[in-house]
Amino acid sequence: MAAPPPTVTLEQAQAFADKVTLIMAADDTKAELATKKAAAGGDLMKLMMTVIPFVITKIGDDVAALGFPKDQMGMMMLMGAMKAHKGDPKVDGVTATIMAAIK
Repeated sequence: MAAPPPTVTLEQAQAFADKVTLIMAADDTKAELATKKAAAGGDLMKLMMTVIPFVITKIGDDVAALGFPKDQMGMMMLMGAMKAHKGDPKVDGVTATIMAAIK
């Protein structure tokens, strides 16, 4: 039987939020995201093939540090685990930031 996915404490979720907020706010990150989104032209498959891998290159080490795989599935698992802390302003903010980046 597969092990259950890792969980995150509120403190871990907030620390992750702080790191990711800085990474995603960096001018080079914003510029590269804008370029990749424009190239995708709203095509979901192109977004999944370019934007999501780029986001993972930026935050994957932080995702892995929390015990999740450093890939798209790991990011999705972490986002699910962070739902346990929904309502916390930092957690809600970073969740919105990540979702906006990959749409």
